[in-house]
Amino acid sequence: MKIEGILHHADQLLSQPCSALLGESGDLILTPQDSAMRCIGAEQWQVSDRIGSIPRRFTLPDGATFETRDNDAIDAWLAAQRDQRGGRLLHLLESRWRWIAVTLLMCTGLTWFGAIYVLPEAARQVAGSIPPSWDRVFGQQALKALDQAHLVTPSQLDEADKAHYRKLFAKIQGALSPDATPLTLQFRHSKDLGANALALASGTILVTDDLIQMLHHDEEFIAVMAHEAGHVRHRHTLRRVLQGSIVAVSIAMATGDLTRIADLSTGVPAVLLDMRHSRDFEREADDAALIYLRQQGIDPQRYTDILTRLSEDQASPPAYLSSHPPTPERIARFNKAL
Repeated sequence: MKIEGILHHADQLLSQPCSALLGESGDLILTPQDSAMRCIGAEQWQVSDRIGSIPRRFTLPDGATFETRDNDAIDAWLAAQRDQRGGRLLHLLESRWRWIAVTLLMCTGLTWFGAIYVLPEAARQVAGSIPPSWDRVFGQQALKALDQAHLVTPSQLDEADKAHYRKLFAKIQGALSPDATPLTLQFRHSKDLGANALALASGTILVTDDLIQMLHHDEEFIAVMAHEAGHVRHRHTLRRVLQGSIVAVSIAMATGDLTRIADLSTGVPAVLLDMRHSRDFEREADDAALIYLRQQGIDPQRYTDILTRLSEDQASPPAYLSSHPPTPERIARFNKAL
């Protein structure tokens, strides 16, 4: 494509009419009047953006400029270049499918590595940076979000049963959490969660009616509470929510601004509906339960009894087990430690 304009030299006060040829490869060939022809490679010149009818300028490597009013021709040539480069890129990708496959595999591997190793460690670091006093606020907001989402409803247990387990919990709560967040007990009914117990960041442990009705011994209740107290001590719920909030974690780690972390509590209902604690989380909580039961002279078999009963129950889905996998491995590991 040929256009006409004026060539302004950089090293002297000289301007002269000039023709320019825009090649398909992106080269710019200048033919100044009464001067030698110049060929400038595609990567060596730049053209200004179009602003109305203002002349466009091509900036050359030596500081000279080529000015032209043929804006429409330049726009058409640039559009053709973009289309051609896009076609070349598509052809290159199609002819290099093996490299594409390798790249996809590498991206998949990096994503897996980040999800399995990097993100959990980042969540642990961010959780460690959050003051313990924030746990209470986070937990209170999370409980409010659970109630507002109707994931849980008021307990339907007899007052005598609730009074019995509150009294039992009061006897053990100090020993369960001597140096960590104070623990509290709440009863809730939930069709979605079934037989379950959930530890919130504030130290509140929610126990569903279905789980209470499945207990055969008070020491089974104590064993479950010891496990949930382990989750509180290691801040697992907070870390689990953080792991599901990549953007928030990235911003918090990059800027040190933790003020928005509490807002993540609004996502707790969705997290608890599909709570899949990592094996490391469960091992930490199980270890905490085993240590406590031994310290109190309680047979650790009580814990495996309730886990086994939940797994064998056919009347309702074993929600507690689905939120704390893998159960057979955990029971075997617990029995090995007996």
